[in-house]
Parts: sequence; structure tokens; C-alpha cells
Amino acid sequence: NITDIRGLRNLTTASKIFLDDNDNMLYPSATSAFCQNRVFDNMYINNNGNWEVIEPLNSNIYSDVYRACNYEDEFDYWAYYLNQKGCFTGSFITEADSINCSNKQLNKNDTYYPSEPIKLSSISGIDFSNNFFSDTLFLNNITTVNGDLHLDSNILDKLNGMNNITNITGNLYLDDNQITDLSALSNLESVNNIYIDNEDVKDQPSSNSSFCTNNIYDKILIKDVNGNWTRANPTNSTLFVTLYTACGN
Repeated sequence: NITDIRGLRNLTTASKIFLDDNDNMLYPSATSAFCQNRVFDNMYINNNGNWEVIEPLNSNIYSDVYRACNYEDEFDYWAYYLNQKGCFTGSFITEADSINCSNKQLNKNDTYYPSEPIKLSSISGIDFSNNFFSDTLFLNNITTVNGDLHLDSNILDKLNGMNNITNITGNLYLDDNQITDLSALSNLESVNNIYIDNEDVKDQPSSNSSFCTNNIYDKILIKDVNGNWTRANPTNSTLFVTLYTACGN
């Protein structure tokens, strides 16, 4: 029942270290060889009879030792969550990845739903359509999407979390939601097209925003009476008129 491993402070390497998963254990200091050489990466705990490398979701040790050694938590919670949902493989999401998790019942009430945003600033594309997202806080770190961003067919009423997105090289799909607030698109400088329902919104980007100065409202497509996508304009779209006016035109 070991609760103090400070005696390992001078350890520089170890193939595996097997430990009990004791909370509030005492660890070597951040300046120790143990921490500087990341020996803790090879720590294993017994999980229902199976020895597993420590992770935040299977161990008390993980967060404690990272804190003691003064390292940021490097675990990719979104990669793990989407892996559990069967729509992503790998331990880390990279900028080269295009995530396709349409219709996977993604929901904030899920056990492993991450409390933090995706750790990247750029990604090659995301398809989160046909799920149960009520916000877009998971996009809080993203500035560039090098492809399409599908958020259609969710339960969004605002886009909080998209404030930092400046460029989308593909299309932005927002249709089949209940969006009444588009102010989070204020910093958007470029996008191919925006697919959205033709509904009025209460909150819009300001007239001096990138959205307005780059005339992003001209990128909007809505469905006509026959259900076909068409370019929004002052004669067919109340949404277009609202945004056009908010932009000082």
C-alpha cells in the first residue's frame, strides 16, 4: 500500500513501474530525474486484473503525477471519446485529420464527453451532423478548418465556441438547428458557403466585424419553396436582410 514514491527521484529510466492506484500519493519533485525523464510515462496500474498504463480515465495517479512533475495534461480526451463512439481511431487528433462522426449519438450527457475543447487550432474537417450538440464549445481553440464543417441537424441555438474561427476553406453547414444567435461568427473572414435555415436571428455580428467587412452574408444559402438550396438575397431571405442591415448596409 505504497503512498510515497519520492525515493524514485533519481530514476532516469524504467521499462515498466507497477503500482497500486492510490490517490494523493507523494511524488518526486518537478526538477527530479524521475520527472525530467518522464519515467512516469511507464507507470502501470491494475484495472480489474489487467495491467494498464496510467490514463486520466482509469487512474487517480495520472493527474497527480502530472501535477507533481509540472507537466500539462497531454491526454486527448476528444480522441478517446470519439474512439468510444466508433468514429475515430488513434490516440490523438491531428491537424491532418478529417473527423466523420455523423449520426453517432454524440451528447454532452455521455460518460466520456470531454469538458475541454479540441486541443488543435487547425483541422482538416469535421462532420458532427445528426447528433445532439447544444453548443459548439468544443471548437473554442479552432481558428482554421481546412475543409467542411458540418454542424447541421443538431439542437444548436447559438454558436458559442466558434468565436475564434477565421477561415473555413470548405462549407459551413448550420441548417436544421434552432439558431437565433450568429454573433460568434464575427471573426469569420472566409468561407465557401454557409448553409442555414432562413430564420431571423436576434444577435448578429457587429458592423465592424470581419464577418461584415468581408461580406460573409453573401455566402449564405437557404432552401427555396421546393427544398432546393439557393443563394440568399434581399427578396427571398429575412435572414439575409437582418445580417445585411446589421453590417451597416
